[in-house]
Amino acid sequence: MLSKANHVFKALNSSLEAYFNPKKVIHNLKGLFVRYDTFDALVLFLFFSNFLFYTFLLNSTYQYMCPFNPFDKGIMYQLFHNTVVHDHFFYSSINGEIIDFVGHQRYIFLLLLPFFYIYPHPITFSIISSFLLSLGAFPVYWLANEVSKSKKISLVSVMIYFLHPTVSWLFLESVKEEIFALPFLLFSFYYMYIKSFNKFLFFLFLACICKENIPLVAIMFGVYAFIEKYDKKWVYTPLLLGIGIFSFELFYLKPYFADLSNQLYGYILTPQSGMLAGRYSYLGTSITDVIYSLLTNPQLLCEYLFTQESLNYLLTLFLPVGYISFFSPTILLIASPVFLQNLLANSPAQRMINFHYTSVIVFVIICSAIFSLSSIKQKISTRKFNLVLIILISLSLYSFFVYGGVSGAISDINSAQKDEAHEFFENISLIPSDDSILCSGDLGCYFYRNLNVTYTGYNERDNPDYYDYIIIKKTSLASYSLYQSITSYLKNHELYYSDSCCFILEKNNQTLESSSLGDDNFVYNNLFFRSQKTTGSLIYDQQIGKYAFYSDKTFNESGHLVYGPYITLPEGKYTIEYILKAENITNASSNIASIDISYIKNGEQRVDSTKDIYANDLIEGKYCSQNLTLSVKEHEDSVFEFRVFQPLSSDLYVERINIHKCM
Repeated sequence: MLSKANHVFKALNSSLEAYFNPKKVIHNLKGLFVRYDTFDALVLFLFFSNFLFYTFLLNSTYQYMCPFNPFDKGIMYQLFHNTVVHDHFFYSSINGEIIDFVGHQRYIFLLLLPFFYIYPHPITFSIISSFLLSLGAFPVYWLANEVSKSKKISLVSVMIYFLHPTVSWLFLESVKEEIFALPFLLFSFYYMYIKSFNKFLFFLFLACICKENIPLVAIMFGVYAFIEKYDKKWVYTPLLLGIGIFSFELFYLKPYFADLSNQLYGYILTPQSGMLAGRYSYLGTSITDVIYSLLTNPQLLCEYLFTQESLNYLLTLFLPVGYISFFSPTILLIASPVFLQNLLANSPAQRMINFHYTSVIVFVIICSAIFSLSSIKQKISTRKFNLVLIILISLSLYSFFVYGGVSGAISDINSAQKDEAHEFFENISLIPSDDSILCSGDLGCYFYRNLNVTYTGYNERDNPDYYDYIIIKKTSLASYSLYQSITSYLKNHELYYSDSCCFILEKNNQTLESSSLGDDNFVYNNLFFRSQKTTGSLIYDQQIGKYAFYSDKTFNESGHLVYGPYITLPEGKYTIEYILKAENITNASSNIASIDISYIKNGEQRVDSTKDIYANDLIEGKYCSQNLTLSVKEHEDSVFEFRVFQPLSSDLYVERINIHKCM
């Protein structure tokens, strides 16, 4: 036994000496540098630099309250936080009080879950998504190298990938399931090209469990394999995988989680739930209805496919590769289900390059561009081909800075009120995690820790008194639904906190100490209206015990004492009520104020109606109402503004401007 142990020890010692032998180490390093050249090092640099840069950018935009798509971030953060902290398995009160898998079939989240048990924080999502998207550079690089046998083309392909504006937006969005599908699909296509079947199948499976529409893309992999004359297993396996996963999710998993949600939270599955989500209602209420409508009504299909909006979407999408992807149309065919899904939806977001709906299309754009570049290289001289590469890099850079999201994100961070953001986080940290929250979707990602969170105007309960806290985002474009709700919000809630970003309203008799600025006029006027700085400001009027806009004729300048709220209104007739008060009138016959209704349409500002207010129209020292009427036509896309002009004939007060819809 001792002899055997001694033999093992000597063998281990010999191995360690060989491993740590300086000469052998140097020799191995030389071999490593021979295998990996400058181009490989540059790709590795691009991988790490993008990963670190976007992780930093995501953390900064969150920290300084300027994140992209905070609406969805709130849902995703809450899903994981409720699972790992509150023991509610992928439950989101924001997303309709359901287990998430009732809607979208994003089972990839199960694989991400362990990371959130380690650290349940938004930065975890940022790290995972930035890493996976950056990882997509490697299959792009390897594929380009295999197809073109040119490291130069391979490096340019990676640059095009990182510079594509949609990819930059995907980095900033960070939470949606299609983002994770993009690198998996890139790996799938690469391993399909080099005919590594098991790895191809592994990554295609990972892509399929990202979302319910990806199995349709898997089916198209089989179609592509058939067109390109691959062996039968490359045709049948993705077909069976796609059909199998799609059917299993649709006919078993979705109903299973719907039933479980019904038992736990009272959720009822409807035909519009999840896969259609009301975006194809003009085609039918079920998948079979949609397919039947498309087959029997081709005119309707053409009306939606061939629109200016769709054309602009495609032109912008393919611009970074100079449209050379169209030279390899069979690869584009793989993403045809997603192309149709986006072009046929009545949701404009699905035809915008800055949302996750386009991630699968980016996959085929990059892959087809690689094949097209390789083909172009063989047909023209090296000098001309270098010019092609320069043009492509220039187009990518142009698209990145003009259509990408990085420039705007950096600008938002630089202009952010950092002290206010810090104060905001301090205040919301005092809100107990078991208190219910009603908040604007723009602020949803900051309240993911609370089990019961609802967005204003989105699956909102009828009674706002249900909520312990109501958080309202200040915005330059007002919502009519918010305008209608604000009075009920302020009925039993008072102001707890206010800054340039938002209001936090606290239910009466809560434990936290509320602000002394708690009257409804203060919130209402700050939320919807503004005053020109040199003309007036919001002050406390002792006469009514509320805040009102005030302009002193002696110290202020003429201008708009009140303007706002830049609101879109549904069809109907309205009375706009201006509640005014004048003091220290100079002349009884003088013009005290001018009120008007203006609107912005197609980028131009116009005046709908106006009225001059004279001294004899008011009772000096008392608030009086003056009205204008407004008629809004169906589908009108105008943004309305209501203004009060101060000509300095008196000290002028404006308590409120109310919008009354005529029945």
